Amino acid sequence: MNIGSILKLARTSVAVNSFAALASGAARPLIGLISLPLLGAAVGQEMLGFWMAALAVTGIFGCLNTGVSVSVVTAVADGEPPHVAVRDGLALSLLCALIYLLLGVVLLGFLDMHAVLQLSDALDPAVVDWVFVIVLLSLAIGIPSQLGRYVAIGERQGYRAQIMEVISLISTPLSLIAAILAGLGVIWFSIAYFIVPTIVLSLLSAIYITRKGYAASRGYRVKADVLKARIAQAVPMATHQGLLSLNQHGDVLIVGILIGPVEAALYGVGQRLCALGILAATAINHAFWPELTQLHSQGQIARLKSYFWAQMAISLAIVLGLFVTFALFANFAIRLWMGPDYLLDTPLILGQSAAMASLVMVMSIEMLLRAQKQFGFIFKCTAIGVSISLLVKVLAAKEIGPAGVAASGAVFMALIVGVPYALKATRPFRETVL
Repeated sequence: MNIGSILKLARTSVAVNSFAALASGAARPLIGLISLPLLGAAVGQEMLGFWMAALAVTGIFGCLNTGVSVSVVTAVADGEPPHVAVRDGLALSLLCALIYLLLGVVLLGFLDMHAVLQLSDALDPAVVDWVFVIVLLSLAIGIPSQLGRYVAIGERQGYRAQIMEVISLISTPLSLIAAILAGLGVIWFSIAYFIVPTIVLSLLSAIYITRKGYAASRGYRVKADVLKARIAQAVPMATHQGLLSLNQHGDVLIVGILIGPVEAALYGVGQRLCALGILAATAINHAFWPELTQLHSQGQIARLKSYFWAQMAISLAIVLGLFVTFALFANFAIRLWMGPDYLLDTPLILGQSAAMASLVMVMSIEMLLRAQKQFGFIFKCTAIGVSISLLVKVLAAKEIGPAGVAASGAVFMALIVGVPYALKATRPFRETVL
């Protein structure tokens, strides 16, 4: 692409929305950088480890949001009246909210979360239960709260959707600081952290839908067959996202359940630093994705090959830079950020560096598979890879410790997902040569 083409692309709505999405994606880990030191100082290592487990639960079960978003965004983008998409999306959201509430009944009714997470007697079991109730309520409220965002994305106004999310994210540290300064307890901290941003997003979403006139009834009722079609559309994407989230956020739960809450806190701190590094690679991948898709659809295999190898070269350079930077300076950054109580052992640093490098390379290859519309293959590899990786992580947690969880996940995801990805994605290149 020449400079003129790049400048022309930069003026499109796609470019504006992509930039807004990247900015919003960066906001989430940055907000975490602000919030975690405040929590660590207010509640201590053990409670922070429990908090990391609660965040992992939201990360894993938040996959239902992906399913609802696909349904609403696709409906609006395909030209369906937005008020109809909103009504159907609300019905689907309420169904997902019911699933979250039933999940809460199962977790709290049949599991002693205090014992499962190996928490000491210093932490009140009733407080632990209340925090989980608040987490699950935030998940239940969170799905319908985002309907306005999904409609905006479907209308190709994704920048408005990202503005809503960033504002809600900013409310998190502000409400948390207010709760800490007021001398409130852990339950109020959890309300500030999980419920307040959800309420803010709900208000912004409702304002958007109302101002657009999509909240008017117009006599429309949700039809059973339409709702079934929405569910059929949402389930595959929700499942795929759930698998990816389980692979990422499940580490903290494995460490917390099998090793202990303090180790889970340290592991979570390292993960937050890694998430910042992955943002750079994500930006590169999403920049190349439209080009790869267009070249594949046009059958320009030679140019597709050159673009892909350019992307991989950049990704590899980023991976090496991130690995070296994290390995050398992770504890320096943690000392400044969280304090000396949260410094990581060298094996854990190297393990999480390897996990970050493995994830970046797998994500980079997946962009070409997406461009080739190999979604079924992606799902199959992800399901097999995550299942085996989780089993290995459990064994590694018992035999090696937190560093083993990180390193084994990196190795097995690279072998079970990365290698098949690479062979499948580059097959057209090899066939062209032959």
